[in-house]
Amino acid sequence: MYDQYKNFMREYLSLNHMELVQAEEIIVEDRKCFYMPHHGVIREDSSTTKLRVVFDASAKSSTNISLNDVLHAGPNLQTDLFYILSNFRIHSIALAADIEKMFRQILVSHSDSDFQRIIWRENLDQKIEDYRLKTVTYGTACAPYLAIRTIKKLAEDEEMNFPKASKVIDKDFYVDDLLTGADSIQEAENLMSDIINLMRRGGFTLRKWISNEQSILSKLPPELKGTEQSINIAEDQSVKLLGIQWDPNQDTFAIHLNPAQKVTTKRQLLSSIARIYDPLGFISPSTVLAKIMMQKLWLCKSKWDDPLPD
Repeated sequence: MYDQYKNFMREYLSLNHMELVQAEEIIVEDRKCFYMPHHGVIREDSSTTKLRVVFDASAKSSTNISLNDVLHAGPNLQTDLFYILSNFRIHSIALAADIEKMFRQILVSHSDSDFQRIIWRENLDQKIEDYRLKTVTYGTACAPYLAIRTIKKLAEDEEMNFPKASKVIDKDFYVDDLLTGADSIQEAENLMSDIINLMRRGGFTLRKWISNEQSILSKLPPELKGTEQSINIAEDQSVKLLGIQWDPNQDTFAIHLNPAQKVTTKRQLLSSIARIYDPLGFISPSTVLAKIMMQKLWLCKSKWDDPLPD
């Protein structure tokens, strides 16, 4: 984990996504700044980065106020997932991909980057140094708005050059996941090429391409093809243990469940029900039974941590 953490931070620095704060800049009276703590999150299901360093913009400072407390999150620009999934499988040929390091391809204003400071050193023999993150940072309240707004602006700017791809990019992205399609192989190939070229105009690389028609992917370089057998579509993109899975080989959706080991109280039952992520209602005939059980517990006035009655 230590090696992966160091490699992640080295990459951040080598890609110029963060920079060293010079000694004379660290304390400047008229310059406001914020320091974010950070920690590693292991993602065993990831085919690329197993460890992601997460920067905690919700950590309270000495003033008992966090960066997220004072950030304007911006309006919700995300297209409804129900629409995206329904539209995705209307097409005969389905296409899916995701944007590599989506947030980190977008620079924030230099005047704002001091609110994204961190401290870091690789080992105990080095002195602690101050850095500032130069790009949109995952975990800040405004990050989803900034990223989605940038993608939509790119689609708008390139509408004249790529009219079909522009509409797809505007409507068929769920955060960094593209879920779209076409009605013929030729149309799908053209659309995929246009989407790739349009996104490159903004410095974005689309990778992990998968389709229910494998021949469409034959012209792609290997590094852009997906290696996983299915894609996960989760509400919380940081934890892909739950959510809908689409298997391109079988062309089927599945709901992945991760239920609690033991359910003995009303609190645990509610927690287990809340874990089921099913935005299209595929398994409602089953989940409604658990919700009826919950209703009965309220009617019999069972307390949150009482043992469940027989």
